[in-house]
Amino acid sequence: MLHLNSNPHSRSGQLAFCNYLAIFLICSVAAIECRAAESAASIPAPVPPSAALAKPVELDVAPRQPVLTGARAVQRLLVTGRFDGGRERDVTGRCRFESANPKVADVSADGIVRPVANGTAVIRVHVDDMTIETKVTVQRIEDNSFNFANHVLPVISRLHCNQMGCHGSPKGKAGMRLSLFGADPVADHFTITRASLGRRIMAPLPRESLFLLKGAATVPHEGGPRIDRESASYQLLVDWIGQNAPKGDADDPVLERIEVFPSQRTVVTSQKQRLLVQAHYSDGTMADVTHLASYTSNDEMIATVSEDGVVAATGTGEAVVVVAYSGLMVNSRFAVPRPSTQPYPDVVANNRVDELVFAKLRSLNIVPSPLCSDSEFIRRVYLDVLGALPTPDESRRFLSDTNANKRAKLIDELLNRSEYVDRWTVKWCDLLRVNRSFPANLGEQPMWAYYDWVRSHIARNTPMDRFVSELITATGSSELAGPANFFRVARDAQSMAEQTSALFLGVRLDCARCHNHPFEQLTWDDNLGMAAFFSRVKHKRGVGGIETVYERRSGTIRHPKTGAVMPPQVLRGEYVASGGDASVGPRAQLAKWITSPDNPWFARNMSNRVWFWLFGRGIVHEPDDFRSTNPPSNPQLLDYIAKQFADNGFDTKYLFRLILNSRTYQLSARPNETNAKDHVHFSHYPIKRLDAEQTLDVINQLVGTTERFGGLPVGMRASQLPDPAVRSSFLDLFGRPKRSTTCECERSAEMHVGQMLHLISSDHMESKLAARGSRLDRLIAEKKTDEQIIDEFYLAAFSRTPTAKEKQMLLARPLDAKNRRAFFEDLLWALMNTKEFSFNH
Repeated sequence: MLHLNSNPHSRSGQLAFCNYLAIFLICSVAAIECRAAESAASIPAPVPPSAALAKPVELDVAPRQPVLTGARAVQRLLVTGRFDGGRERDVTGRCRFESANPKVADVSADGIVRPVANGTAVIRVHVDDMTIETKVTVQRIEDNSFNFANHVLPVISRLHCNQMGCHGSPKGKAGMRLSLFGADPVADHFTITRASLGRRIMAPLPRESLFLLKGAATVPHEGGPRIDRESASYQLLVDWIGQNAPKGDADDPVLERIEVFPSQRTVVTSQKQRLLVQAHYSDGTMADVTHLASYTSNDEMIATVSEDGVVAATGTGEAVVVVAYSGLMVNSRFAVPRPSTQPYPDVVANNRVDELVFAKLRSLNIVPSPLCSDSEFIRRVYLDVLGALPTPDESRRFLSDTNANKRAKLIDELLNRSEYVDRWTVKWCDLLRVNRSFPANLGEQPMWAYYDWVRSHIARNTPMDRFVSELITATGSSELAGPANFFRVARDAQSMAEQTSALFLGVRLDCARCHNHPFEQLTWDDNLGMAAFFSRVKHKRGVGGIETVYERRSGTIRHPKTGAVMPPQVLRGEYVASGGDASVGPRAQLAKWITSPDNPWFARNMSNRVWFWLFGRGIVHEPDDFRSTNPPSNPQLLDYIAKQFADNGFDTKYLFRLILNSRTYQLSARPNETNAKDHVHFSHYPIKRLDAEQTLDVINQLVGTTERFGGLPVGMRASQLPDPAVRSSFLDLFGRPKRSTTCECERSAEMHVGQMLHLISSDHMESKLAARGSRLDRLIAEKKTDEQIIDEFYLAAFSRTPTAKEKQMLLARPLDAKNRRAFFEDLLWALMNTKEFSFNH
């Protein structure tokens, strides 16, 4: 153990004891996990799941009254049994199927219906002595036509031929290049049927086509065999080639949506559930595409899914299976409750936030932790809201207050303090990339103009819709109009669109910059359509190099591949900018759409960010990654707080109050036996490492020292710094972001050896502990007793007094004047190196 004093040899009498003390404190002083078991004793242990119920009380079949269109149509049936207690299970494997009219529709033993002739037929489903019927309609049995995009391209996608590692790569493979994920069906059809002199297709002898010989690896194929020659997909491709590989007609139906059965289900560990995927087209027809869809589980520790869409519960919790087909995606949510023989306890809710959180926990049989103590709460809320610790006097007042409403009162007080403005100005300046030097290169005066603009709005609690509107529509001198620098950080139309989308909609458009998004229903057109809103934004340099952002009265953006002029339109074409008065530019129209109370993207994203800032994890995580394949852990909760935010005028402090006053926020960080593995449903407060600015500021608070930042007034706190150009090796070491992106992930919360060594043995820490005029000097000057100094240190560091065991150890031997200061310097050093100090809990 290294001793942080310029003259360690002056303490020989106390050194060994202090070193032992430091080890004890670092390893065990109220470390959060050391108390984890205290609240677990009353929680019932899990028990194995009960045996499957033998007989359902009710049956259901999906889809109801399906329609089979065309000669190649097939339709799987999915049968669900409802049992006593409301539990539902997949009983398809137990069923016996029969067709009442096999001359119209035939059904296999595993429940797959195939057309025979036009008409209707009743399919009877038997389970034990129960029967349910569904009517099947067969139409256009004579139709064996093909549409490349609807029928062939999904097979190619299923075989992964158009993925990045294969023919979908920018350069293609083995001389054949397909559009990534089938984004360009027209080009893909040409590549397969006409490119390379049409050598890939042989209509007279379709099975001898190079396209199929390669796919089945009958001839050498770098990708190996991709398709079974006996499969239905292979036969479909044979039939398509045999018809001379048609592209289809312009008036053919277009895929509009997909749905999955079941969309949600509660299962038990080891239980399996088939999925059924239906595609719906613009002419009202439907098709079973279960065998062509792809499936991904977002948590395979809870549920896995096979290539054929069979879900197996492997753990407890909640998992979402993402189903993708032809660029569209839909989710199926699986809850796997923790088994228990004990009734679920009553849990008191403070507000609607708690009701929604606890309903989710109840459905999973996860019991939330109890409320945190008052000392834990005051320290937690100070750090989360202000980025600072309460003073010992502030802690004493709060701990001695007997008012039942004291937590709500404290929250109101903190939201009106100047430190709140400091902390959240830093947060927004991170996201807006306020930085005078690399990579933004705003310059000195523009940086201060931008920073001051952000800070003034945080101080006034400007409604978030107005804050965002001013940014999106900003123009003017970079040195006078702070928000104009929003368009100097991102300088081209696509970068402006991607920045705006990520910040205010939570959607990462950069993945669709030059091709369709690989994990979302976003296309290249979505990126370019958003970019078109910013096509009029220009920059010009004036006297002294001052840059001005302005908007021209006209301007367009063209598709790089087709050359078509892209209309300004938001994601998925949900809103297209109108013409009309040219004085009302596209950016004003975009700002109006984004900040509308009716726009769920904006309210949900902003609400989720605040939740993320307070809990260290978003309801959608990461908070700037809203997509179908990254669903919210609690959709009802997210919808509720978003609606509350919008209904209350996008008041950020209102949203803080709503969340901070919830019991969910005030739960203990100590897990119990039922929730120890829960990291997504907020059953206990998630322990968070202090960020860089918090860490430096609270060290100075504890020791009673100040930091010196070059060119800035002495005493300025880290959370008051305007940008990362203010040098601080400490802040950089502890994860301060460079503000090179809009992503929350740029701020690092990872711990590493360099940080620990800095806290243990750096000159920086040594100088603080030895500094004159510190907290220790003041307490000694005030003639405080040893016990009083210890109490003061603990209150300053942890917002609590030492336990009896801690105090007994610290006062085990008397201190003489010679070694007294050295002892307390060691104590301070030990306290700042504990987990209890370095984390918010």
